[in-house]
Amino acid sequence: MAFNQKKYNKSIRGIAVGACKSAKRRSKMKDLPFNLTSNYLESIFPKNFRCPILGYKMRVSNTSLGRLSPTLDKINPRLGYVKGNVEFVANIANMMMTSATGKDIKRFVKWATKKYNITREEVYG
Repeated sequence: MAFNQKKYNKSIRGIAVGACKSAKRRSKMKDLPFNLTSNYLESIFPKNFRCPILGYKMRVSNTSLGRLSPTLDKINPRLGYVKGNVEFVANIANMMMTSATGKDIKRFVKWATKKYNITREEVYG
């Protein structure tokens, strides 16, 4: 299948517009700073559609938010939705960061390493 640049750009534009509207609504509800624009969000979207945390290719769905759907993440939650403090990541990565503490993730990696016989090289590259 040939790469369609117009479809690609339209998809990123739609993601950026939707994410900007949602972030603005959440920032008002939670009384957080907000200074994003859809143009800014479009400019920071990973051009290869890869989640910067997990490396998975993010996929857009018109029907529901899936585990690989791109979501807007606040790098430092206390700073709000401001330029330089947001990035697009796969929904699964965002859920993990929202639900688990660093200690939880460390314990999980320790458990998974033993359970699945994962080597240090596989964990750390």
